[in-house]
Amino acid sequence: MGRTPSDRRLTSSYGSDAVNPPTPPSHLKASGTRTWKRLWEAGQVWLGPPDEPAVKAVCEQVDQIADLRGMAFQVERAELEQKYLHAIQAAEKSLMSSLSELGFTPVAQAHLGFTVSQEAGAESGPRRRGRRRTIETTRE
Repeated sequence: MGRTPSDRRLTSSYGSDAVNPPTPPSHLKASGTRTWKRLWEAGQVWLGPPDEPAVKAVCEQVDQIADLRGMAFQVERAELEQKYLHAIQAAEKSLMSSLSELGFTPVAQAHLGFTVSQEAGAESGPRRRGRRRTIETTRE
């Protein structure tokens, strides 16, 4: 079985295509295409070419969830709406598992050696564990 991002440590080869993520597959809908771009941007440090099929599968799941939500709001029978909502919940659970496999949960990021800086919050995102930010201080 292939290695997942959470199984490997960072190497210099990963993140090298960070500026130019792969072109999204043409069959993805708007939500899947947005997710494609966001995943490659957010995961630029650890995602690489071997992860492309998994990223594609996640984006297809996002499109499927968007379709299910649209259908759930169009039905008029409450019991049918509940079936759609149950299907959405199951698909979201599967999506979270897939995102974890790609390294997009705190536990998966910890396996990659990342921590999230509490000072910087979401602005800086994950950073390598063990690196310290140095703050220059001047003595007056």
